[in-house]
Amino acid sequence: MKARAQINSQIIANRNVSKEDLRLAIGAMGDVVEPSSFWSSIANSKDYTAEHRRLSVFQLFKRHVRAGQRLFDLAEILDRPTWLQEENITLIESFHGKVPVVWDLVNSIFAIRLGLPAENNSAVYLKLTGKQIDAKSFFRLLKAKSFDQKQGDIEILEVGYSEID
Repeated sequence: MKARAQINSQIIANRNVSKEDLRLAIGAMGDVVEPSSFWSSIANSKDYTAEHRRLSVFQLFKRHVRAGQRLFDLAEILDRPTWLQEENITLIESFHGKVPVVWDLVNSIFAIRLGLPAENNSAVYLKLTGKQIDAKSFFRLLKAKSFDQKQGDIEILEVGYSEID
């Protein structure tokens, strides 16, 4: 099982892998045995295609981000994300459609639009405890440019995905 994960990791790390082979290798990864840095290093590298990086960001979240983690934990997992831009983060204050996390009036929901490639509207949704952080502060914390202990201790309640091919 570990050998299969290693082979899939080698395929995924190949900058020249086809989109089809990349998706097959990701789908066959199985249990999480790789460090989050495996995905963040690909996501942060401009040596990979935008699509390869976008898929790596999704896997980084899907395989390593969980409810119960704090924003400090998330910032560490993302590892100074070069792929993340401030305009890609939206605080969801109202919605007209489906949001892949449970809506309530007490907690915050953020959408992190991947924009890799730019025309892609795939997003990761995070439901966070309370209403203690705005989009700009959330961005700065994830980029590890400023740390506020109170904001860093905010807990992730739920993670949802909207992947558009």
